[in-house]
Order: sequence, then structure tokens, then C-alpha cells
Amino acid sequence: MNDQSRNGVQEEPSPGGRHSVAGAVRAPPRVVAAVEGLKALRVEREILEAEEERLRGIVQTCMGQRESLLIDNRVAVTWMVSRPARRFDGEAFRVAHADLYRKFCKTGPVSRRFLLK
Repeated sequence: MNDQSRNGVQEEPSPGGRHSVAGAVRAPPRVVAAVEGLKALRVEREILEAEEERLRGIVQTCMGQRESLLIDNRVAVTWMVSRPARRFDGEAFRVAHADLYRKFCKTGPVSRRFLLK
């Protein structure tokens, strides 16, 4: 059973050799519509995120250094100072203890990145 009979699309060789040996496939109309839908959602998400950032700025400006905002005598928003994060500095450890670092390194599974162009 070839890929065309399995999923109803025609496989094509990879352009320029930049992709895996699996090659490329022509998108049927329903997949073209899905890609266009994803692109439209990405634009909508960016617009919504920008609006969220704008509105958050208004609220934070009002709050200043205060930790909470009241609406109708009820706490509607809090903005607390967090404790400093403690993170492991893997690069500094690798430099200071190269042998030990190599001993505990392991290769993760292969993955694929899904990118809209």
C-alpha cells in the first residue's frame, strides 16, 4: 500500500534537500483550508495578546506598587512580588565538571517541529 492510497495525497520529493527523506506531499483542499485557518488563528491570537498586554498595563499602572486592586470592596486583582527563582546553571557546571557532566548527559528522543510558513 503506497502513501497515496493510504491518505489520498501525492508524495513529492523534498525541495532543495532541506527536509527529511519522507519528502513532501501536496495538500488536498481540506488541508489547505486547515493551514489557512491556523494562519488566521495565529493573527487573531497576536491581536488578542496585544490587547491583553494593553489592558494589563492600564491595571498595573493603576496599582503602582500596591499588591491588590479592589472592585466593589472585593479583591479583583493581585500583583505580588515573587521569590527569586533558583535555577541550575548547566553551562557553568559543564565548564567546571566536564567529565561528570558528560557522565550524566543523555540523548533525548527525536522530535519534529511543526512550523507554519
